[in-house]
Amino acid sequence: PCWRGPALYDDDSSKAAISKWVKFYKQHRDILTSDIIHLRRADHQGIDAILHVNPALPTKGLAMIFNPMAEAATGNFSINLYYTGLDSTVRVTEQEDGVQTTLELRRDYTVSVPYSIPARNVTWFTFE
Repeated sequence: PCWRGPALYDDDSSKAAISKWVKFYKQHRDILTSDIIHLRRADHQGIDAILHVNPALPTKGLAMIFNPMAEAATGNFSINLYYTGLDSTVRVTEQEDGVQTTLELRRDYTVSVPYSIPARNVTWFTFE
């Protein structure tokens, strides 16, 4: 084991970060413990992404996109939602405070979502 000392948190910022991600996990526990599809390989040359899917849940998919680079990343990312069970339209929400948009799935079950991720940061999208 690795012991850091008597305190769980170094300061208030580390406590806030841990609290944020524990709250995120508890809120999305069902979809996060479902099947994973790797959307883009982690090569440290650009973003990498995974998609959690479960057609039996209200939130059918959750995509996590990570930017490991030292500069911000922006663009559009095409996500195949075939394994979510969605077939015509999808409600997409970026993070918790994001605006919900309704998109039409293409014939190949993909949607294109715009992203803007700061350096060494993450964003996520839910699909319902």
